[in-house]
Amino acid sequence: MRWPFFKKTTAILSLPTVLLVVISVLTIQALNAKPTFIRIIDQGSITRDTSLSPGADIRGVTLNRPNSAPLYVDAVVSFEHPHTIDSSTNTYSDTLAIIGDFSSKKNPSHLALTEGGSIIVRINASYHSGDSITVYEIGQHTGRTAEYYEVSVSTSENGPWEVLGTGAGETQFTIE
Repeated sequence: MRWPFFKKTTAILSLPTVLLVVISVLTIQALNAKPTFIRIIDQGSITRDTSLSPGADIRGVTLNRPNSAPLYVDAVVSFEHPHTIDSSTNTYSDTLAIIGDFSSKKNPSHLALTEGGSIIVRINASYHSGDSITVYEIGQHTGRTAEYYEVSVSTSENGPWEVLGTGAGETQFTIE
């Protein structure tokens, strides 16, 4: 005699069940993702840039992945400058200027780092090997020369920092 509950059966998952499992896995991955922190340090004092410009002029920063739209800065963690900024010498000291998709702003502004100044920004997505960071430094578009800066990346706002390199103007840095 065969017991009915010992029948061999094949389970077929319904589409809603499959979608629920996929969404759950993606949600868990998103919750475990660490944001990307990017530190930009003006190199004017190192390169002996003696122009009247108050440092690298940053319009925006993006995290780029192959075959994906760029990801934009969602927060400024810190902005440090070794010199006092006053509006007569630096009218571009608003850190909000580099948050979000700067290309879609009607009147995009920029943030001018002072000579030797630095900023740490956050992009709410993890970075991976093969991704890149692009810094949009616009010095050459403002009638001056492109200004030098160093870029580092970390998964923590306090480091440790992986130095990606030094750039001037719009520069893309590949993450190894």
